[in-house]
Amino acid sequence: MRPLLLQMTAFEPYAGTETIDFSQLRGHQLFLITGPTGSGKTSILDAITFALYGEASGDLRKGKGMRSNYADPSCKTEVSLTFQSRGRTYRVTRSPEQEVPKKRGTGTTSVKAAGSLVEVLDDGTEKVLAGTSAAATQVMEEILGFKADQFRQLMVLPQGQFRRFLILKTDDRRRILETLFRTERFAKLEKRLDEKARALKADHDARTQEQQTTLANAGVTSVEDLAVRITSGAKDLNNAEAEAAKAKDRSQKAARQLADSQALARLFTQLESKQTEQAELQKQEPAMQTRKETLQKVEAAQGLHEVYTQALTAWKDKERLEKAVPPAAKALENAQKELTKCTREAAQGTTEILESQQEALTKQLAGLTVASETVVRLAGQLQDGSPCPVCGATVHPRPATQSAEQKADLEKKVRELEAAIRKIKARKTAMQDAQKQVDLTTAALAKAKQDAAAADNRFKAEQERYKAALKQSPFANQEEFLNYHGMVREKAAMQRCLDEYNAKKASLEGALKQLQAQTAGKTRPGDGELKRLAEEAETAARKLAEWNRQAGEKKNRLDSDKRLYGQLVEIRKKLAAIDAEYGPVGRLAETANGRVNGLATGKLTFSTYALQTALDDVLQKANVRLDDISDGRYRLLRHHGVGDARQKQGLDLDVFDAYTGQNRSVTTLSGGESFFTSLSLALGLSDVLQANAGGLRLDMILVDEGFGSLDPETLDKAMDTLLALQEGGRLVGLISHVTELQQRIPTQLVVKKTINGSTTEFRVP
Repeated sequence: MRPLLLQMTAFEPYAGTETIDFSQLRGHQLFLITGPTGSGKTSILDAITFALYGEASGDLRKGKGMRSNYADPSCKTEVSLTFQSRGRTYRVTRSPEQEVPKKRGTGTTSVKAAGSLVEVLDDGTEKVLAGTSAAATQVMEEILGFKADQFRQLMVLPQGQFRRFLILKTDDRRRILETLFRTERFAKLEKRLDEKARALKADHDARTQEQQTTLANAGVTSVEDLAVRITSGAKDLNNAEAEAAKAKDRSQKAARQLADSQALARLFTQLESKQTEQAELQKQEPAMQTRKETLQKVEAAQGLHEVYTQALTAWKDKERLEKAVPPAAKALENAQKELTKCTREAAQGTTEILESQQEALTKQLAGLTVASETVVRLAGQLQDGSPCPVCGATVHPRPATQSAEQKADLEKKVRELEAAIRKIKARKTAMQDAQKQVDLTTAALAKAKQDAAAADNRFKAEQERYKAALKQSPFANQEEFLNYHGMVREKAAMQRCLDEYNAKKASLEGALKQLQAQTAGKTRPGDGELKRLAEEAETAARKLAEWNRQAGEKKNRLDSDKRLYGQLVEIRKKLAAIDAEYGPVGRLAETANGRVNGLATGKLTFSTYALQTALDDVLQKANVRLDDISDGRYRLLRHHGVGDARQKQGLDLDVFDAYTGQNRSVTTLSGGESFFTSLSLALGLSDVLQANAGGLRLDMILVDEGFGSLDPETLDKAMDTLLALQEGGRLVGLISHVTELQQRIPTQLVVKKTINGSTTEFRVP
């Protein structure tokens, strides 16, 4: 990672927006960050680390503590860093949680932390990679290859924390080296081998426990004992099944004897019962004979039913039609009386005369002109040829003839004539209707008499036919016939009763014949004999059940033993397969995970071994610089002693002191010694990573203080070492108050402190 542009707004001592453009270095790889105490030199490291990971470079400043006390309340705290990594350009922007003025009203409101990450493409466009602070951190770890703690230990050496990587324990140093050298595959292999071995071990233990449980369920201590018991159990089962077969034969024989005797006893009992039924049935024979005769006469009566019914119907029709004649005669009589009355009333006037008078009056009324009495009088004096006193005409075609009173009288007469005509017409209509009614009733009476005569003839004919049929029947008279004819509805019941009797009689005769044949020549078994046979059959059945029970128990036990034996054999096969597989896998897993206690490596794991190789390369590179800085006194070594057996070993560091000729812990180094040793280690790590194809690149190292603890000679050698880094293209930034460094490093980022906050300025020769 190499920074290109850093912008800090309201961040720690920087009140406004402070921009640090690293392109102003113009190719210088080593620069000094200098300025008075408290001016904000370390804040630059904080800003870079915060932009990348959302955390400061140290442990003291977090969240709200990053906001500048100099900033205007309306100015939002924010950091933006544009950087390059592996040839690609990115820009990350973050703001911590902070209080900002409310948009409405007074006071402030809390704003949550925010962040975003974009890739700046070659054409200047931007591709959004993350839109939240958490997402930006996750993507950043993927881009750079390590987390915030590892970044602070490898690329940014904060004040007072530069010796962290130097003194880390094996597990902590292993996590960093795994990330840097991408050796996670070795740890994954260890885990997979360990998981496989543990799974095989667990499976083996489970199968062993299953074997013990199965043996315990079988009640034996070994598979061989169970095999012996199976052989013995098979013999016992064969013996029990043979005895059960014999007992079955005896039981079946006794059961057959008992069943045969019981069946014979039931036949004799049935014979007696059927004989009793036959005797009772014979008592019904006379009644059944009488019923048979009655049924024959009922059938004969049923044969006469049609002739009798037709005669009866003809008689009823005759009676009905004869009763219709008197009402018809009475209706004719009434119609004739009504006709006589209407004829008499109609003879009192003639409509012809009245209609002639009405017509004359109507014509007179139509030609009437109403005039006054004077006009009528003058009109009466008019003569043809004489002039009219009114109009002077000598011709008088329509003289006035009548007055209004005369016209009214005439109209009254017309109305009276019309009423008289209507009355006469009504009488004529009534007379005509009466005549029609007489004609109808006359025809009806004739029809009634004709129908009655025809019905009488039909009745006489049917009566003669009935008498002839009755004479040919078995009945002495009509009374006897009607008596049996009334029983026709009971015919089916009588026939059914007679059929049931005959069927029962025939059934009894057949059953008796069969029972007599079955019992012929045989003696009925007594109760004592039946009791003895029942006891013998019960005893044989009990013995059979007992042998069946024993055989069943022996079979169940044998089946269970065989099933358990099969399970045990299968378990043995699986255990053998597990043992065969566990051998190489278990040894590999123990070796890879450092659990081979017989070796001198102690708890050395496969991944640790791989990392030891990488660390040895790092120490070799670091010792080149350390030897020069320390005048050959110190050399870093991996610790080879045996420590706490509960902890993994292999990546702890010692320092060899040439003055004493002994190894000692790196924690015993003084402050200055720790500083240049840590610096040598960091630079050696950077060298190895650069040379390792596929590894991570440490394009930058920022060191915060520590130079003040070096003596002048050591400082010179440290400076020579840092100046040599420029040849590798790495950017080295130093934060220091040491005056000699200010004199020896002309390229400087000067931080100025004012009463309104700090500012920065690049000074490049």
